[in-house]
Amino acid sequence: MTSFALIWNQKRYGVISYNKIKHGLLVVPSGRAYKPDVPDSPAALFLTPAERQKDGAPPYTIYGFPSGDMQIEQRHASIEFVQCNLRLFAGLYVVARYPEALAARGISPQKLFDSKEFYDVRHLISEVTKKK
Repeated sequence: MTSFALIWNQKRYGVISYNKIKHGLLVVPSGRAYKPDVPDSPAALFLTPAERQKDGAPPYTIYGFPSGDMQIEQRHASIEFVQCNLRLFAGLYVVARYPEALAARGISPQKLFDSKEFYDVRHLISEVTKKK
């Protein structure tokens, strides 16, 4: 059996793992099938970076995705934050770059940002600009 390194909660390898998922790497329902001491959670398998292999690390890394309630909530919060910011940037871009397109549809910048789709964007802006 090929040996695997276990990387747990290290951002650098989390980013590598995420990028590999985007490009279709191997994601397994349980990392324990490949390494018995890995928690029974989904895991990504990917080639260990060359600099780590030179240091004697196994050729493949298994990165477990813990699936406890706290980890799921943290991932959900991160996704919401990113989606909210993307809508904010998209809205600001459209308002600044294509005001005539909005006006042709009868949408003012105020109406756009007051829409229900921008509720969380408004909430984020209020939290970020709140004086402490």
